[in-house]
Amino acid sequence: MSSNKIKLSFSVAFAAGLVLSSSLHVTRAAPLDLSHTPLFLKTGVAPNLILTLDDSGSMDRDYVPDGLGADDNDLAFHSYRFNGMAYNPQVTYKPPVDANGTPLSTRFEDAWDDGFVRTSRTDLRSRYPQPGWSRGPAFYSVWDASNAGCNGTPSDNDCYDKVVVPPDQRQNFANWYSFYRTRRLATISGATLAFAGFGSSIRLGWQRINDDGLAAGVRPFEGAHRDAFYDWVMDLPARGGTPLRRATQRAGEYFQTAEPYLNAHDDANSDMAACRQSYHILMTDGVWNGQLDDYPGNVDNRSHTLPDGKTYTPRPPFQDRAADTIADLAFQFWLNDLQPDLDDEVPAYFPHQEGSADDNYWNPRNNPATWQHMVNFTVSFGLSSSLQDPRWGGNTYGGDYNALAAGTKAWPEAKYEVDWLGNGHPDNVYDLWHAAINSRGQFFSADDPQSLAAAFETILNRVSNRNSSASSAALESGSIAGSDAIYIARFNSEDWTGQLLAYTLNDDGSIGDIRWDAGCALDGGTCASDLRNYTGKHAGNRRIVTWRADQEQGVVFSWSALSEAQRHALNKNAQGADLVDYLRGNRSKEIANTNGVFRNRDSLLGDIISASPVYVGPPRRFYPNAWPGESAPENAASASYAAFKQTHAGRAGIVYVGANDGMLHAFSAATGEELFAYIPGAVFDRLAELGSPEYTHRYYVDATPTEADAFFDGRWHSVLVGGLGGGGQAVYALDITQAPTGLTSESSIAEKVLWEFGDTDDADLGYTFSRPQVVRLHNGKWAAVFGNGYNNTEVDGAQSSSGNAVLYIVDMANGSLIRKIDTGVGTASDPTDASRPNGLATVAPADVNGDGIVDFVYGGDLFGNLWKFDLSATSPESWAISHNKPLFKAVHGEGAAAYHQPITTQPSIRRHPTGRGYLIVFGTGKYLETTDAAPKSTVESVYGIWDRDLAAPDDISRSKLLAQAIEAELNVHDRDWRIVSNEPISWYGDGDADPEQSHFGWYLDLVVQGKQPAGEMQVTDTLISGDRLLFTTLIPNDDPCSQGGESWLMALDYRDGSRIDEISIFDVDGKDGFNRDDYVRPGAGEEPVPVSGAKSQTGVLQQPTLGAGDGSDIAYLGPGTHGEGSECKGQDCETINRTPALWNRQSWRQLR
Repeated sequence: MSSNKIKLSFSVAFAAGLVLSSSLHVTRAAPLDLSHTPLFLKTGVAPNLILTLDDSGSMDRDYVPDGLGADDNDLAFHSYRFNGMAYNPQVTYKPPVDANGTPLSTRFEDAWDDGFVRTSRTDLRSRYPQPGWSRGPAFYSVWDASNAGCNGTPSDNDCYDKVVVPPDQRQNFANWYSFYRTRRLATISGATLAFAGFGSSIRLGWQRINDDGLAAGVRPFEGAHRDAFYDWVMDLPARGGTPLRRATQRAGEYFQTAEPYLNAHDDANSDMAACRQSYHILMTDGVWNGQLDDYPGNVDNRSHTLPDGKTYTPRPPFQDRAADTIADLAFQFWLNDLQPDLDDEVPAYFPHQEGSADDNYWNPRNNPATWQHMVNFTVSFGLSSSLQDPRWGGNTYGGDYNALAAGTKAWPEAKYEVDWLGNGHPDNVYDLWHAAINSRGQFFSADDPQSLAAAFETILNRVSNRNSSASSAALESGSIAGSDAIYIARFNSEDWTGQLLAYTLNDDGSIGDIRWDAGCALDGGTCASDLRNYTGKHAGNRRIVTWRADQEQGVVFSWSALSEAQRHALNKNAQGADLVDYLRGNRSKEIANTNGVFRNRDSLLGDIISASPVYVGPPRRFYPNAWPGESAPENAASASYAAFKQTHAGRAGIVYVGANDGMLHAFSAATGEELFAYIPGAVFDRLAELGSPEYTHRYYVDATPTEADAFFDGRWHSVLVGGLGGGGQAVYALDITQAPTGLTSESSIAEKVLWEFGDTDDADLGYTFSRPQVVRLHNGKWAAVFGNGYNNTEVDGAQSSSGNAVLYIVDMANGSLIRKIDTGVGTASDPTDASRPNGLATVAPADVNGDGIVDFVYGGDLFGNLWKFDLSATSPESWAISHNKPLFKAVHGEGAAAYHQPITTQPSIRRHPTGRGYLIVFGTGKYLETTDAAPKSTVESVYGIWDRDLAAPDDISRSKLLAQAIEAELNVHDRDWRIVSNEPISWYGDGDADPEQSHFGWYLDLVVQGKQPAGEMQVTDTLISGDRLLFTTLIPNDDPCSQGGESWLMALDYRDGSRIDEISIFDVDGKDGFNRDDYVRPGAGEEPVPVSGAKSQTGVLQQPTLGAGDGSDIAYLGPGTHGEGSECKGQDCETINRTPALWNRQSWRQLR
């Protein structure tokens, strides 16, 4: 691919109103490797990564920086304010994990002195070392500047109070003592936790700096190789010197061999991936010493011709006066093609586009190299205080970086000199920073255990995020909003900004003129999209609120209103208050300004990827005024639902949308003005990353909320309930009864935050990909019902011990748990024997008798189980899994070849065609993990399962279903079309049905007859309108070095999965009509038949949004991943014929 800048702009149409105790042992659990960027931007090739850890003697020290000395008789030594290794009561010390994800254990009563070697223990109640060489209860020191004699300096013992560890901190202190007390222990713990969430999406090798060669070459990080890594890292010694140059050279020379690029490392004849990227993580607590086998000279101070023909002439910030440094080695292994015989297909990386093409090329924040090369991420531990001139500012591009880049400051001259203790030259500390810049990587300087662990995690996430292709794409789901407008969101992956645009919706269903651009309305100034001049918002007049868990209430998002835990999460580099102002919209301290420290933003509105906007206008549901049962609380209300609707009939329209700037935004549907924003409390742990100049994409509020009307606290309310998708493990609820235009202050908006429910409330909650459903229950309460989502075994201090899929039923009034229904199917039941956690997707509630009260809930899990939850009893204790087993198991193949098909979408429910029971329609596939971007040979399917709702359960297997098939793919009128079979169905129990040949449903495998599976999957929700079943499929790109993929829009008869035979669904000949001219011949001499599928012309499509036009319907499908769609204002759209059941519909209205 080209190394030139490619602008990424994505669109989506929108919905309209519709501390773990470390003594706890868990079962083997391999977490899912959830992607932090859209999968359609990723290639299917796992990057190479060499991890180099410091095993020098100083790693056994229990203090940082080195200048402190080891005097633990001082009270100051036991305070994190003076000694970065000391216990910090504000930090939760997560227990490290083994290769299986099992947390290691220790106890306060007999804590391991070394949690990894485990040869001795200490009773921290009475045997902890005290000042004066005695033993006593474990303690730590707390700063108190008001103490008598305190001179205000961190080293003054008079400024500290001795605090005996209280009971509620004992487990946390024991974790620190056993796993974080020394540099070596903290390094091991940080590495085990950082790598725990990764699997085959990376290829890992490793070495220690004092090794003579690599301890292990790169292999997929799974199975025995993963086990070997954990054994190796937990055996990290502390001896020897600090030969960092030799370790860097070994890594670079390894990437000059063929092995790292082979798709199968043990087969020298296997294919090589020309796009595979190679990284090196170098971690140390000291400056380098030691000799080299081969000296490179002063590489960055010589001219070179690069593999792409560009000429390098010495320039800042790359050049220096020193030779044979780590920076020289880093530059050498970056500028030279490490595999000249491979094509140059490594994806270029251009996140910063502030200048000319040449400026951007030589900007170290970008990486233009498309040839095979090595990128270095360097980590120092306890060395920040040595980075004084040039000054370290907390990140690679902070402090004096601008002076280094301008050439007004020079790199100190690194050199091979050692003192009488064998320590390297003090200026060598800058060589780590310089090496990262020279190889287009990043430098991290950690001064305490938690920042070291965070550095490892951040590096791995950035490696994962860089494994993306620079090309435009979109895959958001959405729906037409309102009667006369459609809301479309776009995001730009070049700078991770977003847009939300409103367009007029014409009477014929076509999209008209733009009304407003919410991103512009937030930023102010003249807008490029609509040429309007907007006033804009700033930190002082935005209304932003958040959730404060310790007070269980919403609060204003201001530094003074936040809890101590929230302040600690934001207070990176002592900039917490400034960061709050930055997140609120203050741009004065962005790095483009003098003394700026925070990331530059092209817009305040962050990217909107998986979250579809939701339009909320006046209440519009059809609830009864008289509810079943004399004691129904709704019947005792002073006002009926009809009166509630009348009261709020003039409520202003609001568009709500989550964004990855950490906020749920509320925009005026009339003007696009931001009325308020909500920051879920669950995103605080990662909120500070948004301000980092080295930011790489993460998800925050990346899920579509649900709006509904519900009755609680004696009156009706309109509510908004949402999850975070890949952004976190929580569900939030807001009271939106009163439009925010009528709320005059931030505090009044904060009062409308109802609750948050997170994994600290129940550890089985994972990342909340399951969209909450608001329902009325048979016990008289209103509730949010949702599946537990994915990755609930992630080690975060509140991880699941089972990895089971569960259903949550949470009180809408206060967020309390009414009922949790556990399927009992989790890590121990993983059909792949990989001990992955299970998870329940978005569920579908069913009110079978039309009384407004939910009776059943259907949902699918990652292991292919379709569950039916029976909520028909009045007592929550009686709510359970129907018949205590899955309604159906989606499995393709048998025996050793059996593949359990994951269900990650919401089922559709319809009354069964016979009138007996219900037909549950859903598709299978998974597009969540990094490896899901690669093509697979597994077969996914679409199913229609008959739930007869009998007292005795049916035993439904795939063999009892009617098989439909994709019979052919044909190119007609320059479009690709599909023909699906129309096999007749014989429902079980019909009088004329052969019991041996009758069916309990149907299935369609997503593979064309006579062809090999291409990994096609159905990962967007199905849509049933009339007799039509509409859905899109996704096929990952069969070229592992390319991003994106292909999609098909399919239209079937939902009743039996067959093609719709009585009419043509698609306008095949493009003549704006539907007749037999749109039929195609499956083969020579065969009768023409209607088609059932149309291939996307723009790449990957979103879930269909269906709107009625003039005599037909329009399916809006997003812009695809090849750029903007050719029609419908950048949307890909398809005109769809109506079946006879819909022929009488003439006027426009929202169908979904």
